[in-house]
Amino acid sequence: MYVPKKESNGSKELYDKVKEYMLRELIGTDNKITEEMLATRFQVSRTPIREVLKHLEHEGLIETRRNKGITFRSFSPEEVAEVYDVRSVLEGYAARLAAGEASDESIDELAGYMERYTAARADGDTQQAALIDSVFHEKLLELCGNTYLSDMAKNIRMVNKSLLLKDYYFSFHGDVNPYNHAMIVEALRNRDPQKAQRMVQKHINWSKKTILKILKD
Repeated sequence: MYVPKKESNGSKELYDKVKEYMLRELIGTDNKITEEMLATRFQVSRTPIREVLKHLEHEGLIETRRNKGITFRSFSPEEVAEVYDVRSVLEGYAARLAAGEASDESIDELAGYMERYTAARADGDTQQAALIDSVFHEKLLELCGNTYLSDMAKNIRMVNKSLLLKDYYFSFHGDVNPYNHAMIVEALRNRDPQKAQRMVQKHINWSKKTILKILKD
């Protein structure tokens, strides 16, 4: 079993950069993931890159397979459902806490992401919408005031991003989530922890059902 080494500030920074690059630039493409390619991209030796990739494999983002090299991990419908179920619990509780912890300014910032997401969807820019949607949820996690909860939920979201489904999800013609970002923001503005938790959980559970329907079809 792989046991991650204690990270220095430098290795943590490299890990974050590599993970973000892979999720934003490589996922869903035909680009091959190699130690050499990443080492060249970040101008470091292959040794720290190898350690980063071990971390990502341990966390379930990637896998190394014979004759295929390093690839993003694939998930069964059952595993997809489990990921969304965990997200619902963690992010719902984070929203509950955020309703009491977040400043008015932070909620205004979250509302700004909501508006940008809506505009991107209206323009048909699904890639930008997916990116802003991710930022919205990660910002919401930061507002809860609990670092451990936020970190756990962000790790689950990282796995969620690796499902290779977002292009299919946002092209789905029925994708009009009735439990939208505006409802979440409104619950936070009203300092209503129960409703904030409920809206986030309904939002995520609706997405889960949509994804599973796509997989089934």
